[in-house]
Amino acid sequence: MDTEGRDDAIEQFWRVARIRGKVTRLELFVGQAPKDTIPPPAWSFSDDRAAADEFVAEVLAGTRTSIVASVAEFGEEPVPDVGDLSIVLDGGGEPRVLIRTTAVHRQAAGDSVRTPAGGGPSGDDDLAPGTPVLVEHFEAIYPKSPKRRPAPA
Repeated sequence: MDTEGRDDAIEQFWRVARIRGKVTRLELFVGQAPKDTIPPPAWSFSDDRAAADEFVAEVLAGTRTSIVASVAEFGEEPVPDVGDLSIVLDGGGEPRVLIRTTAVHRQAAGDSVRTPAGGGPSGDDDLAPGTPVLVEHFEAIYPKSPKRRPAPA
C-alpha cells in the first residue's frame, strides 16, 4: 500500500474507532470539531508481514496485551505513557486495532513479566538477558477484544 493510501485508511479507521471505541471525549486528539481530529500514531509490530499479522490476530483475540522493546530502540522518541492511544497496522499496512496503554515499566530482558490480563509480552526474544527493556501493557479499544477468563484450577 502506498503512503497516501495508508494515510487515508488510517484516517478512515480513526473516524470510526474514536466513536465506537468511545474516545471522542479526548479533546487532546479529537479537537473541538470532527474536522480537527488528529489520529494517534500508527505502527506495525514487525516489518515481517506474517509476524505483524500474527500480532494483530493475538491482540484481536485478547491473547496479546503487552509488548517489550529495548529502551535503546526509542532513542530520542518519547516512550509510551499510560493512556496513550495508537493504531496497530497489519502486515499489509492496514489499520486493524486501536489500543490504549494501561501500564508501562522498565526491567531487564529475560525477567518474568507481570501480565495483568494475560497475554505475555512479545518482542524480547532476540534481546540479550539483562538488556534494559520497556514493557508496555495495553487494551484493545476498537474493535474490542473478548475478555479473557482465568484458566480453571
